[in-house]
Amino acid sequence: MESEVGNTDRRVPTGSSHSLHGSDQMNRLIRTMSTSTSTSRTPLLISPKSLLSTPPTSYKALDCTWHMPSPTPRSPRPEYTQAHLPNARFFDLDGVCDTSSPYPHMLPTPSAWSKAMGELGIGRDDWVVCYDTYGVFSAARVVWMCKVFGHTRVSLLEGGLAGWKEARGEVVSGEEKVESVEYGPCEIDDKLVKSFEEVRENAQKQDGRAKVLDARAKGRFTGEAPEPRPGLSSGHIPHSISLPFQSLLTTPSSYTTYKPASDLKETLEGLGVKEGDDVIMSCGTGVTASVLWLGQNIAFGSDGTKGAVYDGSWTEWAQRASADEGLIVKGDA
Repeated sequence: MESEVGNTDRRVPTGSSHSLHGSDQMNRLIRTMSTSTSTSRTPLLISPKSLLSTPPTSYKALDCTWHMPSPTPRSPRPEYTQAHLPNARFFDLDGVCDTSSPYPHMLPTPSAWSKAMGELGIGRDDWVVCYDTYGVFSAARVVWMCKVFGHTRVSLLEGGLAGWKEARGEVVSGEEKVESVEYGPCEIDDKLVKSFEEVRENAQKQDGRAKVLDARAKGRFTGEAPEPRPGLSSGHIPHSISLPFQSLLTTPSSYTTYKPASDLKETLEGLGVKEGDDVIMSCGTGVTASVLWLGQNIAFGSDGTKGAVYDGSWTEWAQRASADEGLIVKGDA
């Protein structure tokens, strides 16, 4: 059964923002194309210009916006109803998760993922385009989730909603009427996910360790700054490397995009990360770790099959690891 989507409200003017042009436009087109080694492979990144030239019926857009719980709580759902891409569905990162976990928005079970995607009118073979209001933030997490559950046809919209507006893409308001479809069974790709036990085992190895990249701010990594969630110690996993996720991004306007692949590769190689290395990404709750995961795949021309995200990340680690065992490290060591 095919999904039928209709908007219940009105068109929203995109304002006075200007189209991307000149060298900026060409650079983004090249970067979109560079994420694919063949015409048959779905690109990890797609520019607003490229998406605007794509038939709207050929993809399903997901608004994946999620906001940090502090300092001022914001709810992304009302923001979605105010402005979103035509026919876009809202993906609730705090809803499509393991609701039994004490840690926020952990991966759901395969059956829960299948149910959620089907209710969003998305089939296994649909091309999913993820975006958020920041440009590159929580949408990267949903791209990673898609890959984890074997949904290979997924892309991140560069610049998100703001980039789309700047390219004069149409924006609508209201809710979308979506007819559910049968998504079908799926499984978790264990190569893309790491558990607490696996990360602890890796941290205790004397040699042959996977590299762990930490996407949090440097002060949280060293323990000099507090964690945003009350009661959590700051610090880092032994032998991990600080790489704040913003280091991979640029801000051409009011939104963020990834830096060129060559710059991403240079940054990673400067930290000792080479193509083919076993790499684990961590952050606070697995959101910005996904920004690093996607950045690594862009840098080395992969299709989203390289690297893993520690799902529980620091929120789990700080509650389960023991400082007495040397598993919570302060400073740059």
